[in-house]
Amino acid sequence: KSLSNANNSIGVFAHSIKSDARYLGFTKLAEIAYQHEMEGKANNIYFVIYPANRGGFGIKTIPKSVDDKSSRLEIPLEWAGKSGEELEEASNIKGLSFCHIGRFIISTKTLESAVLAVEEMIKRVNN
Repeated sequence: KSLSNANNSIGVFAHSIKSDARYLGFTKLAEIAYQHEMEGKANNIYFVIYPANRGGFGIKTIPKSVDDKSSRLEIPLEWAGKSGEELEEASNIKGLSFCHIGRFIISTKTLESAVLAVEEMIKRVNN
């Protein structure tokens, strides 16, 4: 199981464009971005990394399907509900800020820490 760079880029940018376009009132652009995001999600995409409105980046899990909202690849249980130094220690990744108890979203300080977290989660599945 791996992420294709092209599909990953499409998913990341489409999610970001969709959010910004909706906020700015560009409805048609938001619809197009949504279509691209869904196409990207259909091709072995497990996470979307996106610029967060409050600074830093977010990592969001992708549901298995429209009907099955469970994540295609889950965030590790030992990261759930942790933040700050506690999360950095549990993950062994500097720059992680917060992991939701439901394990569907992570906040990071930098893009680099977001990429490291996604790589770590995929590595765990491949081992």
